[in-house]
Amino acid sequence: MPSSAAATTGSSDGGRPPHYSSASAIVGGTVTGHHILQIDGYSYTKEKLPSGKFIQSRSFKVGDHQWRLSYFPNGKGSDYADYISVYLCLVEGQPVKARATFSLLDRAGQPAPASASYYTRDMPMGRFAVSDIGFGYHQFIKRELLEKSGHVRDDGFAIRCDVTVVTELRTEDRTPPLVEVPPPDLRRHLGGLLESGDGADVTFHVAGEEVRAHRYILAARSPVFKAELFGQMKESSSSNTVVNVDDMALLVFIYTDALPETKTKANQEDELVIAQHLLVAADRYGMERLKLLCEEKLVEYIDRGSAVMLMALAEQHHCHALKEACFRFLESKETLSALPVSCQGAAFQDDGGAGRPPPYSSSSAIVGGTVKGHHILQIEGYSYIKEKLPAGKFIRSRTFKVGGHLWCLLFYPSGGRASPPGFVAVYLKLLVAGGEQPVKARATFGLLDRVGKPVMACKRDAGIHGFTVSETGFGYHEFIGVEVLEKLGYVRHDSFTIRCDVAVVGALRVEDRTAPVVAVEVPPPELRRHLGGLLESMQGADVTVHVAGEEVRAHRSVLAARSPVFKAELFGAMKESVSGGSNAVVEVDDMEADVFRALLAFVYTDELPETETKRQEDELVVMAQHLLVAADRYGMQRLMRLCEEKLCGRVELGSAATHMALAEQHHCRGLKEACLRFIDSTARMDAVMASDGFEHLIKSCPSLVKELIVSRFLNTSGSMSSTVMTAVAALSFIGPKSSALNTGDRAARTHLCAVNVSPATRNVTSAPSSLAARRPPRCWLRSDGGTATERAAASAVRASARSSSEKTTTSHRMANRSSRKTDMKPAVSERSPLG
Repeated sequence: MPSSAAATTGSSDGGRPPHYSSASAIVGGTVTGHHILQIDGYSYTKEKLPSGKFIQSRSFKVGDHQWRLSYFPNGKGSDYADYISVYLCLVEGQPVKARATFSLLDRAGQPAPASASYYTRDMPMGRFAVSDIGFGYHQFIKRELLEKSGHVRDDGFAIRCDVTVVTELRTEDRTPPLVEVPPPDLRRHLGGLLESGDGADVTFHVAGEEVRAHRYILAARSPVFKAELFGQMKESSSSNTVVNVDDMALLVFIYTDALPETKTKANQEDELVIAQHLLVAADRYGMERLKLLCEEKLVEYIDRGSAVMLMALAEQHHCHALKEACFRFLESKETLSALPVSCQGAAFQDDGGAGRPPPYSSSSAIVGGTVKGHHILQIEGYSYIKEKLPAGKFIRSRTFKVGGHLWCLLFYPSGGRASPPGFVAVYLKLLVAGGEQPVKARATFGLLDRVGKPVMACKRDAGIHGFTVSETGFGYHEFIGVEVLEKLGYVRHDSFTIRCDVAVVGALRVEDRTAPVVAVEVPPPELRRHLGGLLESMQGADVTVHVAGEEVRAHRSVLAARSPVFKAELFGAMKESVSGGSNAVVEVDDMEADVFRALLAFVYTDELPETETKRQEDELVVMAQHLLVAADRYGMQRLMRLCEEKLCGRVELGSAATHMALAEQHHCRGLKEACLRFIDSTARMDAVMASDGFEHLIKSCPSLVKELIVSRFLNTSGSMSSTVMTAVAALSFIGPKSSALNTGDRAARTHLCAVNVSPATRNVTSAPSSLAARRPPRCWLRSDGGTATERAAASAVRASARSSSEKTTTSHRMANRSSRKTDMKPAVSERSPLG
C-alpha cells in the first residue's frame, strides 16, 4: 500500500512530508461596495411618478452580481404616499445573501450626521433573487422632512447604498509545494548593501549626515547620476564623490525600487511630505518611475487642505494626472470658490475618505429631463423703441437653442395686450420644436445691473409651462413698471439688459455618474532591468573572474551583496586569497564559463532566462543542474530553490536517477521527493535502473539506492521484479551491506532465496527484466573495479537487463502475431538460474 511506503520512507528523510500528503481549506467571506444615486430634478420626478411608480438607477457590480436601486419619489404604495421609498434589487446573478445600508448624503457628499437616525437605514441580511422586487425601505424619509432638511439643493439630492454580499463557500488547495521558493531578494540584498556601505565610493550628505553609496549603482538607476559620475558632467577623477540630497528616501528607492512604507495612520502626514520631496528629486534626476509612483501616491491624499498646493506641484513638474485629479476634486466637492487663500500652505488633514474609491464603488443619477440654458437680451435705444412700439407691439430677439429646441424672446416696451398701462412685458416663445409638443420648460426672467449681476428684486419665475409653436409665447405681462425701470437707475445710456434662463424638461432618464479614476500609469519595477544593463555595460567594474580560461568582469559590491561566499572572498576573512588591489581577481575552478555567466546574470537580475521554444526549455533544464551546484557552492538559496523547482517539473525515465543523485548530494528534499514519487512503481523502477544515470547514482549514493529499494519494495506487500532483486544482490558488494541483509528481515531473505542469492557466498543467479530498451549501466561497482566476484555480479546485471529488453520485445511481437495464445510465459522466470 502507498501509505505503508510513505510511513517507511518518511522517517528516513529527516522531516520529509508523508508520501502523497495534501491539504485544502474551506473559505467563506464577504465582499463590500457602494453606489451613489443622484436625484436631479426632484420636483419633476414627484410630478411624473405617482405613488407606486419608480425609476431604477444604472446597474452596478458588487461581488460578481449586478444590482440596481429602485427610487419611488411618492412611496411604494398609497400607504406611503408621503414618503420616499428606496429598494435594492438583484438584476443578474445567482440568488445570494446580502445586506444594504441606505444613507442620505449632505452637500459635501458625506452621510448625513449620525444623530439624525432617520437619514440612515440599515437593512438586515436577506436573500436576494432576480425574480424578486428586492429589499429596502417603504418609509426611507418623509418628503416634507427631506425638503426642510437643507439637503435638497438646486432641486437635487443624493442617496448612498452600501452593499455587503456574502460570498459562496469555496474550497482551496493548500497542499504545500514540493519546493518552497523564497520571494525575490534582490531588493533586500541591495538594501543591505546600502546599509553596510561595502565597497562604497560616493558620499551623500543627507540632512547633515553622511551616507555612503556606489557610483555604478547610481549610474545604472539615473541618467543624471550617470552623466555626473561617468559622463560629460564628471567634474573630477576623485575616488570619492560628494553629492547633496534632501531626503534619504531617494537613496532607498535607488537601491530597493520601492517607496518607504507607512505603518501607522499617524505617519501619513510624513508620507505626504516625503512623496512631494521625492517627486521633485525624481524629476531632477530623471527617474520617471519614481516620479509616477509619487504622483500616484499624492492622488490619494488630495483634500481641501492640499488640493491647491498639489496642483501647483503638478504644474511645476508636469504631472498631468495629479493636476487632473485636483481639478476633479475641486469640481466634485464644489469647493473651488470656497477655498481660502491660506489653503496653499495648509498641513495635511484627514478627509475621511478622500483616497481612492473601493473596487465596487459607483454612482448614477435619475435626471428629471432638465436641460438648462440662458439668453441675454440687450435693449439699446430704449426711448426710440418705446416710441416706435405702442402697447401690444413687440420686437423679437435672435433665436437661440436650448434642449434641442429653437426659442426667442418677445419684448413689449409698452406692455402686451393683457398688460396694464405702464409696464414692460417679456415672453419666451417656442419657434421650432425638436420633438413632440408641448415642450415643457421653465422660464425665469431677470433684470441685470450695470455690472451684469441679477437684480434680485426684479427676478420673475414663470414656472413650468407646456410650450407649442402655435402659441404667442409665455411670460410676464407685468415684468417691471416703466417708472420703476427708469427712475431706479437700471437704464443707463438709454439701454438695459434682460436675462432669460430656460430649463427644458424632458423624459426621466438615468445617467452614469461614476467618476473615472485618474489613472497614473506606473511602469513595472525596473531595478532588474537597470542592473542587467549594468552587467552588459560593465561600467565601473572592479573585479575580474577567471573561469575555464576566460575572463569575466563584474562589480564586487553587487557580488558581495548577493552571495555570502563572494562577500567573504572580497570583503571578509577570505579577502587575502583575492589578488589585484583596486581591481580584484577571483579564481573559479571546476565550473564552465557559460555556467558562471548564467550565475552572474541571476546575481544582477534575480531571474532565470526566459524560454520560448522546447529546445530552449531543454537547454535550461540542463543548465539548471549546473546552476544548482553553483548556487549551493556560493550560498545562493533562492537560485538553488528555483533550479530545484525547475528540475522537479522535468523528472523523466532518463533523468530520474541523475536528478536523485543531485538532490542527495545537495540536500534538495523537494527534488528527491519528486523523483521518489515518479518511480513509485515496479515498471518505472526497472526503466530507471536501466538508464545511464543509475550507474552514477549507485557509485555516488549507494545508501540512497538501498533506502529506495528497501523502502519502496522490501517493506511493502507488492512484488519485486527480478531487476530489483538483482540490484539488491549487487548492492551487497558495495560498501556496507544492506540493512535488509543485516537485520535478518524475513521477507527480504525470502526474496533473496527465491533467486538463489546467498549473502555468505555473494553468488548472483538471477537476470533482471527491464521495460526500457536503453543501454544498461556499464558498472555497478566501487571505483576500484572490485573483486572478480563483484565484476561477475555487475556483468550479470547488465546481461539480464539486455536479455529482459530483448525478450520483452519478442513477447510483444508474438502477442501481435497470434491472438490464439492467451497465456504468455514470462520473459524470464523468477526461479530460472543463469546458465
